[in-house]
Amino acid sequence: MAPKKQRDAFSDFCDAAYEGTVLGSKTTLMLKLATAMVLGCYP
Repeated sequence: MAPKKQRDAFSDFCDAAYEGTVLGSKTTLMLKLATAMVLGCYP
């Protein structure tokens, strides 16, 4: 398991990405697809 500091940083990144205010909509969509593929949840 990752250290707490790293988990918190990743969580903050995910929250910012899913809000759609930091990244564009196309980038957010690609990030969601990539995350799903890494986790083995192919669309």
